[in-house]
Amino acid sequence: MPQNARQQQIIDLVRQRGFVSIEALAEHFAVTPQTVRRDINQLCGRELLRRYHGGAGLPSSVENVAYKTRQILFHDEKRRIAQLAARTFPTALAVHQHRTTTEEVAVALLGHATSG
Repeated sequence: MPQNARQQQIIDLVRQRGFVSIEALAEHFAVTPQTVRRDINQLCGRELLRRYHGGAGLPSSVENVAYKTRQILFHDEKRRIAQLAARTFPTALAVHQHRTTTEEVAVALLGHATSG
């Protein structure tokens, strides 16, 4: 069963943002949350999306998710973690990073004053 135009747009939004809440989708499309849930359930049934608490995201797989995609997944949460972590670090600190959350920590540390 092919998806309708709204369902295709939902998929596109999730691909762009990594996660979209039910409320944001309902507001975006000017429909009820129940309509969005029904669309998401249909898309999840076809394994095009994955349902998470409060919204939908990309389906997980056994393959690694591309770094660019991981950068946008849960970005606000990563930023909050980074800001909390940066407050606990000394002002002169080098951070080796190769993950998206530690990348956010490094960005948060840019605001630290250097010692000396």
